Amino acid sequence: MALLTDLENTGNEGPICADAIAQLTANGIPIHSPSRMPKPLIHQEILNFSRFISMSKAEHKPMVDQKWPGTFPYMEYWEIGDIGTDAPEDAFLKICQGVEQLIHELLQENC
Repeated sequence: MALLTDLENTGNEGPICADAIAQLTANGIPIHSPSRMPKPLIHQEILNFSRFISMSKAEHKPMVDQKWPGTFPYMEYWEIGDIGTDAPEDAFLKICQGVEQLIHELLQENC
């Protein structure tokens, strides 16, 4: 889900950043198009998902509440800053740890 960070204009800062591409490439995760733009969340699609994860509550909750008021009562926030607060390699490591934990939880739920 792409969250809006530039609410006055398009709501999108642009394509995936060079730091993200570098981290993904260094970890063997292919990028098919470096100019890939975040995909907008379509309100009707929300009903198809059972879990919502966003980064940094302080950065994203106000945008979520403004764009989709009351829609995400169970939003889970991973405290990973994306506005110059975490070094790219630190942010990537935190995201990987979060994904590993999420996979572990989902496996436990399905056993």
